[in-house]
Amino acid sequence: MAERSGQRGAAVAQMLSLVIGVVYLALGIGGFFAGGQRFLGLHTDPILDLVRTAIGLVALGCTRRRIYSQVLGLVLFFGMAGLTVYGVLSTGTGQAENLEYGVAALGWEDDTLHGLTAVAGLAMGLWPQRTTPDRVSSGHNE
Repeated sequence: MAERSGQRGAAVAQMLSLVIGVVYLALGIGGFFAGGQRFLGLHTDPILDLVRTAIGLVALGCTRRRIYSQVLGLVLFFGMAGLTVYGVLSTGTGQAENLEYGVAALGWEDDTLHGLTAVAGLAMGLWPQRTTPDRVSSGHNE
């Protein structure tokens, strides 16, 4: 009897999307309650907290389907890679104070988080899908 084989567990992209969603949602919500202080070593301000919360919610929503997680991964890769480069250049050149009056205050800890998220996003977007056959053959030709 031929047996239908479904997906075994979630794809890597979906698992990474879940992890990113939980981490960013926790950082975003925790940042709102930090009261302008650092939260887990990361800078907080209303814009950063709002963006982190939004990334967390979107990432959690994208865990439903593999393709959503893969598209999110590529979007995160390009967005976070750009933010990482900008943060490293501004922090490394001693011009980090410009960010405090611009978009948000960033530091090395934030740059590390954004860089790791970019790498995870690239893995989410480019990790090959494991496909399973719809039928399992018993080896007999009928």
